[in-house]
Amino acid sequence: MPPEDRVVVDGVAVTKKATTVLAAVAMVEAMEGARLLDHVLQKGAVDLASLQRAHRRSTGRHGSSRCAALLRLAAGGARSEAERIAHRALSTGGILGWHADHAVWLNGYGRAVLDLAFVEQRVLVEIDGWAYHRDLRAFLKDAARQNALVLDGWVVIRTSWYELTEDPDRFVANVREALSDRGPLAMI
Repeated sequence: MPPEDRVVVDGVAVTKKATTVLAAVAMVEAMEGARLLDHVLQKGAVDLASLQRAHRRSTGRHGSSRCAALLRLAAGGARSEAERIAHRALSTGGILGWHADHAVWLNGYGRAVLDLAFVEQRVLVEIDGWAYHRDLRAFLKDAARQNALVLDGWVVIRTSWYELTEDPDRFVANVREALSDRGPLAMI
């Protein structure tokens, strides 16, 4: 193990977080690896640049190609596997023109980062993950945020992992309908 990938904790040499995450991702099947990578990135346990540097040092190890593919997906502008699925569904459905992780300032709320924003039409797609929307605090924050968005003139389309994986056509149809009511549609 290269020195850049080790740290001493209580007198014991252990791997650093990025190296440990990549080793775990390499040991599980692809979807579980994607979920794990999403989780650590969203929680801020490790950043993408650290994972990429650790991966460059581990090229050729078991699972390296899987890690490379997942890191490329993570670097593509989406923060989660669900967001990447939404991007692919919209592209496949011929809908273009969104901005991933678009930041806006909302009166009475403050800064909000929108999962997928069609800025000109003021339509946004919020991708809800159960793990991050399951407690009262998150629920109340989401409600205040959505109210501020609606009062600012945004149409909010909510979707979930289930819809994106089990009924992507419904997801694309919902987005298409919202966009068609709001102005010219950016399509292939």
